[in-house]
Amino acid sequence: MILVGVNERLLPFRSSNEDLTPKRLEEERRLMHLGITRARHTLAVGTLRRRKNGRDTIAGVPSRFIAEMKLDEVKKKEDPRARLKRLRDEVTARVAAAAAVK
Repeated sequence: MILVGVNERLLPFRSSNEDLTPKRLEEERRLMHLGITRARHTLAVGTLRRRKNGRDTIAGVPSRFIAEMKLDEVKKKEDPRARLKRLRDEVTARVAAAAAVK
């Protein structure tokens, strides 16, 4: 699952003449949660560094929902290549230790 444009004013969406009420904010949070829970294996969340606002280009600010995700607490999977290298190194060390005993 890929969520793109997870920036303030896009998610939660807010037009320039609207206030973001607590009720609307909760609805936007629910929609973000819905998108996240649709990910079966992998979730990629993308933000924009800058974006167009009419004729202007403005800096992109990551959505407040990203901080709420607490990504630093998520258990990350080990890189398959790094795992394979680690297992090969372990087997090589065991074989060398067994050969040294004989």
